[in-house]
Amino acid sequence: MQSIFIGTAMLNHKLKNDISKLQLFCRRMEQYANEQHDNELLSNIQNIQEVVQHLQATLSKFQSKITFRSSEKKRENMEEVMEESISSIRHMLNQIQIETNYDSTIILYCDKQQFKEVFVNMILNAIEAMPNGGTIKVHFQESFRYHIIQISDTGTGIDKQTLPHIFEPFFTTKRAKSKNYGIGLTYCCYVVQQHGGFIEVESEKCGTTFSLKFPKYSFLK
Repeated sequence: MQSIFIGTAMLNHKLKNDISKLQLFCRRMEQYANEQHDNELLSNIQNIQEVVQHLQATLSKFQSKITFRSSEKKRENMEEVMEESISSIRHMLNQIQIETNYDSTIILYCDKQQFKEVFVNMILNAIEAMPNGGTIKVHFQESFRYHIIQISDTGTGIDKQTLPHIFEPFFTTKRAKSKNYGIGLTYCCYVVQQHGGFIEVESEKCGTTFSLKFPKYSFLK
């Protein structure tokens, strides 16, 4: 993940420099076209400028996706964090129901904002898997060794060929690939690992379940 952050930041910097050069050339050509009263050239320049603006917007969105700020950890009640996460995207649920079952009170020493991003990302993935509606179930439980946060859906599931790759950077099967960079689950995995946990995935044709597991001893702070 650190390599991704550094590499994409360098790429972003390089592309921004090249875009600045394109904007400079466009201004010079625009000045020339105005002097020559060349309307066709002015139209072509305008098209180039629109493409450049689109590139700028795409870079800004991409940069926001891979920016990883420093952690600000403290003890957090994960039920409150989950409820805030659900509330922030409730307007996107439409025909989708969310059922919550907080059987276990889970208190983690963690970065609240990062976990909200993880929960929102996973719920959005579940929504994407249920285009015709369905149910998302959130279940808090514990075993002898772990605090467990489960997020499951009743969607189409993930096929066996795809499942091993879902945490790989830039891997995506989503329909709107221009808006999805394939780093959402990679980010989720990274955050969970940075907090001493890991993610298990089970998927069938009737849905997918993500289990976030955190060793109890890691959070006795």
